[in-house]
Amino acid sequence: YSPLRWQSGTDVMIPKSNASLRVDKLRTILLLDPEFNQNNKILGRSLMARAELFSQMPAEQYGSRKKHRAIEAALNKILTQDIWRQKRQPGTLCSNDARSCYDRCVHAFAILCMLRLGCPFGPILSMFVTLQKLQHFIGTVFGVSATSFSGTDVPFQGLGQGNGAAPTG
Repeated sequence: YSPLRWQSGTDVMIPKSNASLRVDKLRTILLLDPEFNQNNKILGRSLMARAELFSQMPAEQYGSRKKHRAIEAALNKILTQDIWRQKRQPGTLCSNDARSCYDRCVHAFAILCMLRLGCPFGPILSMFVTLQKLQHFIGTVFGVSATSFSGTDVPFQGLGQGNGAAPTG
């Protein structure tokens, strides 16, 4: 089920830091209907709990997890490199911050992954149907645009920066 009021979102740009207002230093956030986003947060929280319960999260995954901090990931990286140096052993490390991952998530794969964790199909379908039918409005200092854009023929992919289920997805 996807109510019409959920199918409208406002894209606004906010600064990544207070130091610069340059356009290339801004981040686009999608403001969704609060009721829809609350449902997404509940879905994301339950999915994360199930992934933790069934040990589906890799040990090196620190983002969006309870009792995991980014500083621990940095420490583990440094300690690993120290061990390689002391043993004079070659090694390589891949650091992936998943930049723009919320905008590049393919819906079909995300749905399959959520189903694999045992999530009911109804909430998943509700979220993705709403995202695919979403009318995007642009929010500026002068107000919200009167015209909108959407992916009617080919739905936009991604979960949206600002979606409560996006970190888990």
